[in-house]
Amino acid sequence: SNFFDNNGILLLNTDYSNVTNSNSQNAYLGIYLYSSSNNIIRDVTAIFNGYGIYLDGSSNNTLQNITTSWNNHGIYLQGSSNSNMLTNIAANSNWGGGVSLYSSSNNIIENVTASSNLWGGIELYSSSTNNILTNIIANDNWDYGIVLWANSSNNILTNITANDNWDYGIVLWANSSNNILTNITASSNDYGIYLQESSNNTLINNTAKDNTYGLYLQESSNNNIMGNSLQENSDYDFLISTSSTSHCDNLVENNVGSGERPILYYNNSVSLSDQAVSELILCNADYSDINNVTVNGSNFFDNNGILLLNTDYSNVTNSNSQNAYLGIYLYSSSNNIIR
Repeated sequence: SNFFDNNGILLLNTDYSNVTNSNSQNAYLGIYLYSSSNNIIRDVTAIFNGYGIYLDGSSNNTLQNITTSWNNHGIYLQGSSNSNMLTNIAANSNWGGGVSLYSSSNNIIENVTASSNLWGGIELYSSSTNNILTNIIANDNWDYGIVLWANSSNNILTNITANDNWDYGIVLWANSSNNILTNITASSNDYGIYLQESSNNTLINNTAKDNTYGLYLQESSNNNIMGNSLQENSDYDFLISTSSTSHCDNLVENNVGSGERPILYYNNSVSLSDQAVSELILCNADYSDINNVTVNGSNFFDNNGILLLNTDYSNVTNSNSQNAYLGIYLYSSSNNIIR
């Protein structure tokens, strides 16, 4: 209609069909697949629709060379829309999400630009599992670049850029576990990479810089955080918040903070001396002895510090903390000596 969004291209219980070199605009459902499989949607533009492309209980389809802009939702998969291939997608400037998956698994999403959307670039919700996201640009979105939410687990995210998003570059929420994140750049967001109540994830060889928080773990445990570059974030390069000592149970090794200095994290008793680091965190590291350690945050602003979280009966002596957001910070920690 010239007055409101209605109609569209509908494939209902339709298999092995092609929609190519087509446009759908000012429709309620630009292109809609219901219980339809093994179709090819290629060289399609969907603009100014309610939903650009909507797959409902539809699997094993290929979406290739797609442009979806100025829709309420760019590309939307729900209801066990599984094992689809989405490649060479431009899902920009939509009022909702660029690419959204609800309870949809085993999809491949590659070579996608999902930027300048009002909600987020790419969204995996409600037990969307075993998806592969690779070669993604998710910049300048209003809320987040990429979100995994509500038990969205066992996904692989690799070769991703998530910069200049209003809140989060990459966020894992609400028991989104056993995901692998590699080769991600998340810069100039509020939170570069943020995990909330999400455990058993692996984060390797990622870069989070020029954010407020580089990498933030909130009440998340048994994550592997290794070989990441977390530099020049204005409050903390790496931060963990806990409500129990189990949230200290993360493996954090070989990460670099501001000034190319190491970030050190310990969750058991440690004797440490004669070190110059960007940040030092003791989390459930009772009976530790820290002597002659210098923590120096960014050369440009005050960030990081020495953090004792849920740590008792420890000593911090003859040590310096400078250019820090919090020089020495104790949370839920008792019977320590700072001297």
